[in-house]
Amino acid sequence: MASETNSVPVVGWKKGLSPEEFDQSIKQASRCVRKGVDDALSPDETEELQRAAASYHWQSCWKFMLHIFQCSPWDLTTWGLRFDNKSMSASIRELQLILPHPIWEGNIDILRYVLQKAVIFRLRADVEPLGPLAPGIADVLIANEKEATPDLALQMWAGTNPSTNSNIAALLKLLSTRQGKFGQSTWPRSPFLITFMDVYYIRDCLDLLKGDYRAPFTVQQYYDFFVRQETRSPNLATIDNKTI
Repeated sequence: MASETNSVPVVGWKKGLSPEEFDQSIKQASRCVRKGVDDALSPDETEELQRAAASYHWQSCWKFMLHIFQCSPWDLTTWGLRFDNKSMSASIRELQLILPHPIWEGNIDILRYVLQKAVIFRLRADVEPLGPLAPGIADVLIANEKEATPDLALQMWAGTNPSTNSNIAALLKLLSTRQGKFGQSTWPRSPFLITFMDVYYIRDCLDLLKGDYRAPFTVQQYYDFFVRQETRSPNLATIDNKTI
């Protein structure tokens, strides 16, 4: 696909820009992106992505993500996380089931972190995922930029990442047991390439948490509750532990 530095059209704000000029600048900024995508993907890969984008589950995933996490699915696929094109449709269907679970606390960074860890456990790789620091911590580091700042940022991330949450820690422990029974695989070109089975095992481990009394309902029950609320009320569903 297009390179990271050229993956999203960016249009700078111009005072007094007319609608026609804005539309033209969008098209101009998009040309290089389209060219990069067309050059990188085979016709079969392009067709598969078009089918996935047109699917009911992909459109529903957008709706779920916007309501629960206040962001788009593209915000999930950052910090190196990508979906494997070969199983994208199945992965999106499975992902949609786990989105309403309250363990994520409506925080996209927690969900992304667990997906990254699922890949690491499957590949049995000696790496750790990264993600954004809390705004307050990031502001302090930026304001006091020194030679040791990158190392300090890594230390701060290690001390504040989602695995410090007891429920997430319990989920990761179960996930490492399920994923870790497979042999080590080759590290892919993309840092964290999510497959259908990665999402499936996360769902399976979330259901095991119900047996440990950490979650009162199964993944399917949370999902069904979300869908019922969606059809009855503009306040689609519960997204945090307090209201559950």
